[in-house]
Amino acid sequence: MKVKLFYRTQREVAIAVNNIINAYWEEVITEEELINNLEALYINNEKK
Repeated sequence: MKVKLFYRTQREVAIAVNNIINAYWEEVITEEELINNLEALYINNEKK
């Protein structure tokens, strides 16, 4: 799963987080990928 790392708004970040979690629940990504994607998203969007 490819995730964009920088988003302009808090709403875009929330949508990305939901998509990552949904992919995990649908078993498209592993737990390790889930954690790595969420960490990368957080690091690149701390102010949102």
